[in-house]
Amino acid sequence: MIRRAITWQLVVGLLIVVGWLVLGLAAPLLTSVDPLKTRSFVVIGTRTIPPPFEPGQFGYPLGSDNAGRDIWVEVMFGARATLTIAFAVLLARLVTGTTLGAVAGWFSGRAADRLVSALIDAFAAFPTILFALLWIFAFDIRSGLSAFVLALAITGWWGFGRATRSAVVALQGRPFLEAGRALGLSEFALFTRHVLPNLMPILAVSGALEASAILLALGELGFLGIVVGGGFSIPIDDRGLGGGSQFIFSSAEWGAILAGGRFAVYSSAWIAVVPAAAFASAVFGFNVLGHGLRTMFERTPIALGRVLSWRTLAALAAVLVAMRVVTPMLGPAGSYVPIARSFDAPRAAQHLAYIGDPAREGRFSGSPGYVAAAQYVADHFKEIGLQPLETGSYFQSFKQSVVRITHRDDRRAHAGRPDRHRDPRRREGGHLRAGERRARWHHQVLPHPRVRKRHAALDRDQRGRGERAHRRIGQADRRSAQDP
Repeated sequence: MIRRAITWQLVVGLLIVVGWLVLGLAAPLLTSVDPLKTRSFVVIGTRTIPPPFEPGQFGYPLGSDNAGRDIWVEVMFGARATLTIAFAVLLARLVTGTTLGAVAGWFSGRAADRLVSALIDAFAAFPTILFALLWIFAFDIRSGLSAFVLALAITGWWGFGRATRSAVVALQGRPFLEAGRALGLSEFALFTRHVLPNLMPILAVSGALEASAILLALGELGFLGIVVGGGFSIPIDDRGLGGGSQFIFSSAEWGAILAGGRFAVYSSAWIAVVPAAAFASAVFGFNVLGHGLRTMFERTPIALGRVLSWRTLAALAAVLVAMRVVTPMLGPAGSYVPIARSFDAPRAAQHLAYIGDPAREGRFSGSPGYVAAAQYVADHFKEIGLQPLETGSYFQSFKQSVVRITHRDDRRAHAGRPDRHRDPRRREGGHLRAGERRARWHHQVLPHPRVRKRHAALDRDQRGRGERAHRRIGQADRRSAQDP
């Protein structure tokens, strides 16, 4: 019976999902490479080769990104971060959807059922990614993990709600519920002892399929550049791309890795292909796991209520907390612990106050304030004993195109709308009165460019007519002067 219930979908799904979980949790033990360690260039003879480095080149099995970070190491460490986000969103959706769906199904046909059903239909009508984007920015994307978890939980809880409501409605009127009521059990006891265990198979299958949908949404958001964590900019002059800089995401998460390679698909395809393949394999694993669980529950009745008891959940929570505490101390991240403990916050505040002083003139490139701030940093590098360059200096010169705005044109052209010109010399009411803080600017409304072009043509036509009339009058005057 059990052998018949175990299908290839269940085995393959478990292998993929458990494999990624083990790889993400054991990544600090499997490699000593820091996933965020950058590499600016590699010198071979007289050549200086900048990143990204191709797969198999300079010790990078799957290549590097634009900052010289190992893609494979980033994917290994990113498995833990990405799956943590996915499971956090899954838990939030599960709790919200199951609670509301159970209330709607238990009170089927009443006001609570109608209200929850209306909410489910309303949330299901919105496009998931667009709705998630709105909620992420509403919760402030700089909040990090909490903004993503809340946004993705709000956009997808209705799937669990609809499945739970249908299952609870189907269980209504069953003999074991009537027997429980006859024995004097409360409604809460009936639900927790008899209804909830019967919902476990449905929730397990829905959870696996929902996890794949969450990972797919994270991949789509990553391709749009909406990821957890910040980043930094690197100059790209030395690569012949016309100057400027490129933003590099500084978090080891699959979405961030994918976001860093979305503009380099044709030049450095491996930067986007490797995290995309990780997303695809995880989505495939959760999908086939869900189908395998469905087949197993259909062929073999399993009492998940006994397996998923409070003791099991408490033991699982204890294991997760222990791993959360221990894993940051292992691998490359553990080397940062002594540095973090020796961090001198007051001294850092003094450095920040000096460099950010208005006397530094904003540290614009080439200004005296820029030179003074750079020399201040170099002096402190020398004080703490950092190794300088081969020239004995801490400065490295390179060419970079700088665009400086010399003036501002306040006129704005809008298709189908008139231009608005803000003239600060004209004010309504003349000079400011006593106690008035802000002047009221006068807006001069200019016609649309096509209207101005038509007016110019009319002006030219009128000038031409005037010139022709003037010539005719002059010719008539000359003829009258010639006649006796």
